[in-house]
Amino acid sequence: MILFIYGDDIKKVKEKITATVDALLAKQKDASVFKIEGGSWRSEYVQELLNAQGLFLSKYIIVFNFISENKEAFSELVDFLPQMKSADHVCIIAEGNITEKNKEKIKKVAQKSQELLLKKIPINEPRKNEAPTFAFAMSFANREFQKTEKYFHALLDLKLAPEEVHGVLWWQMKAVRLASTAQSAVGADLGPYVFKNAKSASLKWKAEDLDQVLNSLFEMYHLAHRGKIDFYNTIERLIVRWGR
Repeated sequence: MILFIYGDDIKKVKEKITATVDALLAKQKDASVFKIEGGSWRSEYVQELLNAQGLFLSKYIIVFNFISENKEAFSELVDFLPQMKSADHVCIIAEGNITEKNKEKIKKVAQKSQELLLKKIPINEPRKNEAPTFAFAMSFANREFQKTEKYFHALLDLKLAPEEVHGVLWWQMKAVRLASTAQSAVGADLGPYVFKNAKSASLKWKAEDLDQVLNSLFEMYHLAHRGKIDFYNTIERLIVRWGR
């Protein structure tokens, strides 16, 4: 399923994305949310998300956020459109100024499209760099505590939804656990690039410790969505406990 939200008014597009995700979570509170940026695009990660089963439910909410800023990534995104359309997951594509040809490619397969053209955005207005979520998750997997702390506080400053941070961390540590007992990417059911990094990181963990981290991530998601814990504080405690 694809929802396509785009237009010149970047602020309104982002606000609409947030409102759409909130509305979906109101219906399915335990749904996992993932945001993919042009700068952090990994085709293996996208492939695995589209084929994966959710943490609590079968569906994910996957936000593809201004992927066209990375031309190579956007080309791959277009190739993924048929798979997104048929996936059980909700795929939300957010874009600003893209060509009419590319708009039509996405609109053709989207269940719903919305264009937001409420005000003019200067062509040369720069966007802030996107969040270093992958770098954060990878540094934690490698138990590089100082880097993990640095990236975590950068994510805090960007005021990202904790579900986004948790989602990438969950995916990364699950990959490390799978790689820890597998001899090949095929055996771990991971892409070659993902497997290589996850296998290297797994050498720094005991199997029982990886299981404890995954259990903690599982439990905190459940508790946070029921208002019983502060999501970000609990993630930070996990970093302090296991990140070294």
